[in-house]
Amino acid sequence: MTEIGYQWWALLPFDPDPATGEATIQNPPMLTAIAVDRGASLVFHFPTPPRALQVAVETTGLSAENRGPGLFRTYTGPVARGLRETDHSPWERTYEGMYATFTARVDGVQSFLKLVLDEPRTLVVNRVTFTR
Repeated sequence: MTEIGYQWWALLPFDPDPATGEATIQNPPMLTAIAVDRGASLVFHFPTPPRALQVAVETTGLSAENRGPGLFRTYTGPVARGLRETDHSPWERTYEGMYATFTARVDGVQSFLKLVLDEPRTLVVNRVTFTR
């Protein structure tokens, strides 16, 4: 599988309308460990729309416990303020040591991809990678 790079990422700690919520701070493409609360979004900008991709979200094993297949809702679009919710495969969890990785396939991805945490407990995210 080929890894797909993103140009920048952002955290929206509170994103009541994921279709129009826009990042004010853009971070370089190196995500560090971050706590994501329910209703928060992680936004990724791709220089070229990847269309279909596999998303892998590495988390701490403890924060991954008792999570379901609807962990994140996904939104995509060509511009940051006009995203639409898109379908994805169910989030699957695998464990490796102290970490858990959630993976899902998302089709029709455009320049922006937003992952909105849809479960009540905080999730500690260590890394997010995209492959084709």
